Amino acid sequence: MDKLDKKAVYSRLFNSEDGKKVLNELCRLHYINGTTFSADPFRNAYNEGQRSVVIRILNIIKGDNENG
Repeated sequence: MDKLDKKAVYSRLFNSEDGKKVLNELCRLHYINGTTFSADPFRNAYNEGQRSVVIRILNIIKGDNENG
């Protein structure tokens, strides 16, 4: 999928009423508005991994998907 097609597909999906609900839940559950910190470094890395997936989705929707 090329950059423009990817943005269009993600935007269509996550701008639908159901898509907005899913994206809001992903943001809430995966540390978009909170800290990923954990005293356990493995848990911390896991939390950051979850967060990075949601950030990637948000960046694609905004059109900022330089890294794929």
